[in-house]
Amino acid sequence: MEEFVEANKFSVQKQTNTSTIQYHSQAYYTSRKLTEILVQEESQERIIISIIKSISLGISAFFKEKKDRENENQKVEIAWIIYYY
Repeated sequence: MEEFVEANKFSVQKQTNTSTIQYHSQAYYTSRKLTEILVQEESQERIIISIIKSISLGISAFFKEKKDRENENQKVEIAWIIYYY
């Protein structure tokens, strides 16, 4: 009977160790996957920010050019007004 009790204790201990190992490997796998997802999202976020900055710079340049052209046109109009009067 004592041998049965000892064997049963050993079996329970072995099952506990096995489930702990499985838990740790699953936790490691989950942690790695989450890290991969976060890195991927961070990378995508950087790309989106870069695109937004590029668009913003393009829009700023467009309006600056437009303003410069309007200023040039006003100068030409003023020159014509001065020339005719």
